[in-house]
Amino acid sequence: MADTQTDTFQLKDSQKKSASIHLRGGEQKSQPIFSLSFSLQKRGLEMKLHITYCSKEKDRTRKDLPAIESYKSKRIKHVKAITDEKDERFAILSGKYGLIDPDENIPFYDELMRERDITRLITDVGNFLESNNVNKVIYHTREVKGQRIPYFKLIKNACETLEIELEKRIISN
Repeated sequence: MADTQTDTFQLKDSQKKSASIHLRGGEQKSQPIFSLSFSLQKRGLEMKLHITYCSKEKDRTRKDLPAIESYKSKRIKHVKAITDEKDERFAILSGKYGLIDPDENIPFYDELMRERDITRLITDVGNFLESNNVNKVIYHTREVKGQRIPYFKLIKNACETLEIELEKRIISN
């Protein structure tokens, strides 16, 4: 099993957002998202999401495959095994599609995320995190350098915007 190094990022108070809550009787109430996350955590409903980036090595034999089968990466399989063991959620950060569930069917593609793609993907990534009520992201990566930088920046920006705790785990073999 790979060794890991952990970094935790603190969120900025200046980026607080609010959400509209629908109460019984049709009443609406605006509440800061950070309060909602705190309430969920207090009730023991913390939603962790483990994420790792996609890989260049892919299965080219069929058109559409579940993402976990499409990517031929020991790192991805390793993170998936960790999450299965802990019964926690897992997603893959694709350079083309943003965050995807490991069982989601995707066609073959060969696209590397670049800095300019962050703007294109940030909304989809944020929507994925919000729709899954994520309040903690654990990002599994090799050292963040070179081609891995845009992937990390995208996750970090999305987490900061949504005030989601981000933990970075460095995988080494």
